[in-house]
Amino acid sequence: MGIRQVAPVLEADVDPTVAGEERAHVPGTRMVEGEPVPSGIDALAKVGMGGAHHGAEPVDERRDSGQLADEQLLELLVDRHGCWHGDIQACDTDSSGGGTRSAAQPRSGCETLSPAGQAAGRAAHRPTRNLPRVHPFIAPSILAADFARLADEAAAVAGKPDRGADWLHVDVMDAHFVPNLTIGLPVVEALLRATDIPLDCHLMIEDPDRWAVGYAEAGAHNVTVHVEAAHDPVALAADLRAAGARAGLSIKPGTPLEPYVETLRHYDTLLVMSVEPGFGGQSFMPEVLDKVRAARRMVDTGHLTLLVEIDGGINESTIEAAAEAGVDCFVAGSAVYGAEDPARAVEALREQVVRASAHRGWAS
Repeated sequence: MGIRQVAPVLEADVDPTVAGEERAHVPGTRMVEGEPVPSGIDALAKVGMGGAHHGAEPVDERRDSGQLADEQLLELLVDRHGCWHGDIQACDTDSSGGGTRSAAQPRSGCETLSPAGQAAGRAAHRPTRNLPRVHPFIAPSILAADFARLADEAAAVAGKPDRGADWLHVDVMDAHFVPNLTIGLPVVEALLRATDIPLDCHLMIEDPDRWAVGYAEAGAHNVTVHVEAAHDPVALAADLRAAGARAGLSIKPGTPLEPYVETLRHYDTLLVMSVEPGFGGQSFMPEVLDKVRAARRMVDTGHLTLLVEIDGGINESTIEAAAEAGVDCFVAGSAVYGAEDPARAVEALREQVVRASAHRGWAS
């Protein structure tokens, strides 16, 4: 599909109840059930974890990374996943001292809300975008799991409290954008009922502008689309965030980063592919790490506010190079699900990252 370059604009404001249908709006606001709701920087300044006011400010590009780091220390008391689970959560103190962790609560009354109401509730409890990462994220990819036992495979990487998988990576392929065919929304909905690990849905599909919002409305924590497939990535990011998910943008190994820097200002996650998308078990492509380094510099200097994720060929032999380049979240398939103890494999990979990037001050 053709790629349409997008000029820097404010987040598009779209009614989440009608996917893809643009509505008249006031710049800086979006509409939920007919009412204006702050979006973009305005929303970040007003909405924090559980609706608390953290006083977040727009990123000033003139501030150095030290100033940004000092300000971000105020945001350390958050869920270790940096996320919510669709409802208000009860949080207790993380025993590691690095923040808080959330205890899943019954979805009291949630079933009676309309999809738009549920999406608005998720968006209201989303943390601000520039949360620091207390430790590196490991996201096991179920592409390498046993598809006949997905609930069990999700449980296998949950591990001990604060030691298991941070996200569960779900590869959705349509046999059009990529040659492979995997799973779709019904399986994602079933997984959401089977695990409380936040789902990281990577959509390798044509026309994500039409289909991606459904995954956010279902309750996926992070929904990533490909810049090579999206017709209007800025508007799509706004739609995903309005539906209650983090918005992720992925680039193939051959796609340069520079043309999409302005677009990435509207996203929460950058997924750098280190293999050609479509199949698991491929060899890591180290040349993509230059894009990781460039993204890391922009994040550290405040020009971008997002999590840097990598996917493809990540294992015990390649993860340290990715960590040194500046990755925050590591997708690993065979390295986790091919191990005798998948939960322990997650811990071991995280420990490697902490050692390889000690300058970032990770907690193990």
